[in-house]
Parts: sequence; C-alpha cells; structure tokens
Amino acid sequence: MCRLLKKPSGPFRVLHSAAALRARRRLSKSRAGEFRKAYQYLRRRTKLMQYHQYQRQNLPIGSGVTEAACKTVVTQRLKLSGMRWMKQGAQTILNLRVALLSGIWQPLYRGFLETHNANDLRTYGPSPKAFIRQAA
Repeated sequence: MCRLLKKPSGPFRVLHSAAALRARRRLSKSRAGEFRKAYQYLRRRTKLMQYHQYQRQNLPIGSGVTEAACKTVVTQRLKLSGMRWMKQGAQTILNLRVALLSGIWQPLYRGFLETHNANDLRTYGPSPKAFIRQAA
C-alpha cells in the first residue's frame, strides 16, 4: 500500500482497496474495531497524504530529513560526554543552535542588539576594562 499511496489519488485508492478487502472478510469484533479505527485515521488525513504532489514538488515525504535534523541540532550538541541539561537551558541552547545552523544568526543578533539598550545587556565576570588591565 505504501507504493499505492505515492500514486495520484493514492490515499483514496488505499481506502477503496481496504474497504473492498474488508467486504470480503469476516472479522472478529476487536479486529473490526481496529479496522474501523485505522480506516477513519486514514480518511481524516487524506488531505495531508498527497505524496504524489509532494514528490513532484521535490519535498521530502519520509522521516529521514527530520531524523537527520534532530541528530544535527539536538544530539550533536546536547548529548556530549558528561553533559546534563535542565529543560530551560537545553531549550535556550537549541534555539541558538537552530539560528546558527539555519543561517539567520547575523540578522537575528543585529535585531537583538537594536532592540536592547546596552545597559540592559549585563555580562557576568570581570568587566572588559578589568580584563584588559589584568591581561596587561
């Protein structure tokens, strides 16, 4: 059925085939309930399952792109040896990483600087002047 889904009117063809097959077989109550649930699931999502059109537009239809993005964005940064994260800290790092990897870091950073007063941007640790004096 996966191949059939990728053809024009694929979801409709799968539903039609499933209904025809169901008419030829007797199912127990539990199996009939499972069939009905799966059939309704597909029926409600046919508008989202236009894989033939997606392929014509060169859009990915599998989960590989999403899984690769998760590995690149999340795993490579958050799962380094010995790291532990609180939810808020991990989300902050992921937001910054997505901005960097998507190529919007510079405009995002410029916009941030334009909307914040220099006095609002507090740094922690020694002041730059103290650091320069200490380095000299």
